[in-house]
Amino acid sequence: METFKTVEAGERISMDGSGDFNGILYSFEKKDDLLHEEGRMEAFRKVLEDFNLVDLGSSRNWFTWERGNLPETNIKERLDRSVANDEWVSRRKRNFIQKLNFEDVREIESMEEMVEIARSYFQQLFSAGRRGDYDHVLRRINRCVLKEDNLKLKASYKKEELCEALQEMGPTKAPGEDGFPTLFYQKC
Repeated sequence: METFKTVEAGERISMDGSGDFNGILYSFEKKDDLLHEEGRMEAFRKVLEDFNLVDLGSSRNWFTWERGNLPETNIKERLDRSVANDEWVSRRKRNFIQKLNFEDVREIESMEEMVEIARSYFQQLFSAGRRGDYDHVLRRINRCVLKEDNLKLKASYKKEELCEALQEMGPTKAPGEDGFPTLFYQKC
């Protein structure tokens, strides 16, 4: 919120922000049995209002932070969010792709088809494709990874290494795309 305060209120610029705001706007954004700090929520709403910022909603998990395993100790909050002003929303609508002209000069308007065409295009663009003879180029590049280091880099992960890395992670960090917090994997 401090970042937003550095911009003069009323200034007409395209503004958006996404991430962990570490605050909630309304009490329904937190699931627990505790009293919520109305003053902090009001201050957060006031900053957004001062800069004409609106919450863009969420297409994934509503609650982005969770602590406590048992129902009586479980707390969930919506801390991650994206906000933007009208200028940004208008610009985004203008920049929205509404149709694609495909190779055979068809106009594609279906979002699913456009996504598939774009995915296919970039997969083909960045795929290795047919391998050419690049030895003449590679011979001129000095090796900087020693053979023994390369063997270590190419080695398969050991179960113990994965378990050790997993145990070093914070158990109550926000869940990943699968919706499971680190604690879930630590207890498996």
